[in-house]
Amino acid sequence: MEQFILAAALEGLEAQKALVELQIRNVSMALGMNAGKPKRERTKKVAPKSKRTITAAGRAAIKAAQVKRWAAYRKAQKKGKK
Repeated sequence: MEQFILAAALEGLEAQKALVELQIRNVSMALGMNAGKPKRERTKKVAPKSKRTITAAGRAAIKAAQVKRWAAYRKAQKKGKK
């Protein structure tokens, strides 16, 4: 007899649990949440990209090219004025 009572109680509690879970999902959806489901966690952490830097030699090459371009521009301007 005791087994029967415990089984009935368990069945009743499980029915109540299902009803409560349904209500939680409905409220979560109304609030715009992910229907009460836990968010998916990242499986692999990705390291942030490092900032790209330029070497001193690279800066010197850029500077030399810019100086050369400006020298050519000034030379052309000087020729045009005469």
